[in-house]
Amino acid sequence: MDISKSGLRQLFLERRDGLEERERAKASQRIIESVVRLDAYKGSTNIGLFYSLENEIDLRMLIAETLEVGKRVYLPRVNSDESRLEFCPYTGDIADLVPGPFGILEPKTREIAPEQISFITVPGLAFDLHGHRLGYGAGYYDRFLSASPAFSAGVTFDIQTIDILPIAEHDIAVNVVVTETRLISS
Repeated sequence: MDISKSGLRQLFLERRDGLEERERAKASQRIIESVVRLDAYKGSTNIGLFYSLENEIDLRMLIAETLEVGKRVYLPRVNSDESRLEFCPYTGDIADLVPGPFGILEPKTREIAPEQISFITVPGLAFDLHGHRLGYGAGYYDRFLSASPAFSAGVTFDIQTIDILPIAEHDIAVNVVVTETRLISS
């Protein structure tokens, strides 16, 4: 098995893409139920969420629920010129979103400072038992997390967890990994 980051990306993409739609929807709902029970989520008003890529965890219900309970939702937007993520307010109107450089729906609104986000969900291709994340390789979330004091929750399917990932100096671990069956504190 290729244990390089690129080899692991391929392996975990295949695992994730192999999930049946029904399984993915059921697991996404369980993950959302666990996220809303986290004390860090309950105690936060400025929540960073994300719109999913195809086959990722579907957080649309979490976005709706977060807005419904009066919390503020911020979604990421890729600033390609500066190679960074910007989090921008989202009120729930899909018309306020446009496809970004990676085809993910992003807000058109003005960004807020990273320190204003108090809780953030973080996508990943894989997470390990120490909260380290394997992303797509561009480092956007690592750069954002290094600039933000937000409590970070990696959200992933069980099949995307591994005991240990190869990490680099710039890789930032999340505070907790949430899967459909467990919470992994780091």
